[in-house]
Formats: sequence, C-alpha cells, structure tokens
Amino acid sequence: MSNLHVIKKNILDNGIAAFHMVFSLYFIVFSLRILMAKDIFYGDQAVFKNLVGAAYKNDFILFLFFLPDEFFISLPVIGICLGVLLFVSSLFRLCNWRKFSLVGRWIFLFFWLILVLFFIRNPIVRSIHVDYLGWLALLNLFISFDRQESPDEVSFAAWCFFAGTYTMSGLKKLMTIEWRQGSAIELILKNEISRFDFSAQMTNMIHYLSPVLSYSVIFLELFALFFIWKRKTKYFLLGASFLMHLGILVLLRIEDLTIGILVFHFFLLTTILHQEKIVSLN
Repeated sequence: MSNLHVIKKNILDNGIAAFHMVFSLYFIVFSLRILMAKDIFYGDQAVFKNLVGAAYKNDFILFLFFLPDEFFISLPVIGICLGVLLFVSSLFRLCNWRKFSLVGRWIFLFFWLILVLFFIRNPIVRSIHVDYLGWLALLNLFISFDRQESPDEVSFAAWCFFAGTYTMSGLKKLMTIEWRQGSAIELILKNEISRFDFSAQMTNMIHYLSPVLSYSVIFLELFALFFIWKRKTKYFLLGASFLMHLGILVLLRIEDLTIGILVFHFFLLTTILHQEKIVSLN
C-alpha cells in the first residue's frame, strides 16, 4: 500500500493526528499575521498601549505587559517554529512512523502561553476565535500522542464549551432588537464587512429571507446545549453550524474569526467519528 493510501486511511482512523495538522497550519497562519502587523501591535505607536497598561492593576500582569517589545515579537516566531514541528510530527504519525515523532502533548502548553502573553499585551484585538484556539490548546494537553482519539472527558468538555458559547450568544441575540425583529442578517449583509455589493433584486430577496435566517440562527444557538447529548443531534448541530460559518466566510470579511471556529468544528468532528466507530464495533 502506498504512503498516500496509508495517510488517507489513517486520517479516518487517527483523527487526533489529522486535527493536529489542521491546528498547526492555522497557528502558523495566525502567527504570520501577527508578525505582518508587528508595527501596529508593538513600539511606541502600539494601539492604545498606555491606556491598556494603565487599566491593569495586578503587579504580575503589569510586569508581563511592560516586557520588551522584542520578547513579544519573538512569540509568533516561536509559534511558527512549534507549528512546523507539530505539523511534521503529525504527518509522521499519520504514516505510522511514530518513532520519528518530534514532539509531545506539552507543545500545546506553549501554544496556550503564546496566546495568553500576546493578548495580555494586546487585549483589544482579542476575539472569540482566540478563546476557541486557547481552549483547543488546553484540551489537547490532556490527549496523549499515543492515542488515536480524544478521551471521553476531553470530548465532553469540548462539546460543553462549544454549545455553552453558542447558547450565551443566542441569549445575547434575544436581547438585541434587530435579531428579535428578524432584520439582523439584512443589516449585517449591508454592512461594510460584507464582501459583496448586492443588486436591487438580491437586496429585495435578502429582505424577505432575513427573518427566516435570523430566527434560524437564534434557534440553533439558543438550543445548542440541548443538541450535545445524542450522537444524531450532535451531527445536526455541527452540520448546521458548519454551514452557517461557511456562509459567513463566503459573505463577510471576518475570515480570522470564522476559520478559527471551523478548526474547532474539525476537532468536534473527530469526537463524533470516534463515537461512531465504537458503535459500529459493538
């Protein structure tokens, strides 16, 4: 059997190694984007640096905040190096060359620390996708690289976090008049973050579809916690959420947010496939 066929089979059999490849690629891109914007994040011209520094009260946090810029600039460089190591190591595991594995699960502690230190210095650029990324790093600390799937406790924690954030988001939407009126989707697509200038005919169609789409999003998010207890409803939640974020990726200029959440979707998919495998074996 060729190495290509071995990798294809092992992607299905070894979901954690496949996820680690996806995670490493995303973290490499995330770190590269920070490096490309280092003139904005660091130096005397850093966005709201003095204002943010004055807001911190904890002495240890202040100590970290005022570390030299060179230290913070080195963090994404380290992140890129660790991402490459994790990617290569995961590829070896997918090829069943485990003895050549370069790293262990400890690497995720460094990913998490890089995120924490970066956002201590730049809290105003923090977004929900960074919470997902940090949670993934913490969860993977508890998954041995010798395993082909995540432990049940880790899978359960991941689903609870995912569904919990969705339910909180749904509750916030219920308190927003635009979402209650059903006009939220229409307003978002008319916003400057939209990728397209819609024609009059399309705008009219969006106007009529907006209530259906807005209420569908509220329903999905609000009841997310009820969907995580059965395998079939997990598929529904994950599939519907994936389609929603795919639509966001296509229509809106917030790809950082969307891709980060889609990476979390991939991790959740590995937990369902593992559960499916157990059921089929029984």
